[in-house]
Formats: sequence, structure tokens, C-alpha cells
Amino acid sequence: MSIGLATLALLLAPAAPGSVPELASILQKHARPLMSDSRLPRRAEVAPCHGDQPTKLPFAFNADLNGDDRLDWAVMLIRVPAHSFQVVVLLAQNDGRYRPLVLETNAEGANDFCIVEVPPGRYRTARGKGYELGSEHDRDPDEVVVTYPGIHLARFETADWFWFWDPGAMRFRKVQISD
Repeated sequence: MSIGLATLALLLAPAAPGSVPELASILQKHARPLMSDSRLPRRAEVAPCHGDQPTKLPFAFNADLNGDDRLDWAVMLIRVPAHSFQVVVLLAQNDGRYRPLVLETNAEGANDFCIVEVPPGRYRTARGKGYELGSEHDRDPDEVVVTYPGIHLARFETADWFWFWDPGAMRFRKVQISD
């Protein structure tokens, strides 16, 4: 069987930065333990949270999430066979590797959720808007300042959450947000 030169070039070419093939390659190389029971979702398995922007992925994006001038990845992974999901950050390292951090493991199905990039800015939390919260978010501040892009875990018609890099604590913080 003969492979054409164009096909061979496509197979051997590196994946475009920010593409699903690049993300899949990074996950296989740097997050192998996570991938033993997880996979990237198909579009139909997650909520369509970009409306009229069909080119955006509802389960992944890349941005400098911690202010080190390297592109990191935020990704939602489907856990198999249970169809629960995880929100994972792949932090880019100096040596070209990625360090995976699991921010959330959720037993619910992923089809009501999606992740979206949160632009830097000042945000009022659900607590700051006067909403009753569960004990996990009783100590959320009324407002947060997001210095670098954050990760919004959006759920259709309910309260949402997002994570942002806290430069003082050198870790991601989670707060509950609402409309």
C-alpha cells in the first residue's frame, strides 16, 4: 500500500499550536496517568457554551494561566466508563513539559457543562451578590481580581464556578459565580 506525499506530510507534521491534535499529544506525553481512565470529549458530550462561535472548543483552551509567559492548557476530560468529568490544567514548564493539576472531579455527566476562558478583570462572586452558598463557598470573598486568564466551569441555568491563579499563594483558587 502506498501513502501519498501529502498524506505523509500531514502525518509527520507537528500539530498546530492550540489545536486538538496538539492537546491530545500533550495529554498522552505529560498526563498519561490521567488518560488511563479519561479521554477528550466529543462536542456533543458537553454544553454548547460559545453560542455563535462554533470554532471555539467547549472543552479546552490554551492561555497563560499563571503569568509565566508560557501557554498552558485548561481541559475538561470525560472519565470512562462512568461519564463523569475532570477539569484539568496542564501548566507549561521551562523544559517544554507540562505539569497536570486536577482542579475538579465531578460525578455528574459532562453534557450540562463546558469550560470557557475568563478574561482578567474584577468579578463579584455569588457571595458578593448575596446568594446563599454551600459550606464550600461560605468564605469566598465578595469580589475577586483575576490577573491572568481564568477557567470558567459553566453549567446551563445554574450557578457557575471559576478558578483563577492566585499569584500570592502560587495556586489556583475556586470561587462560585452567578449571573
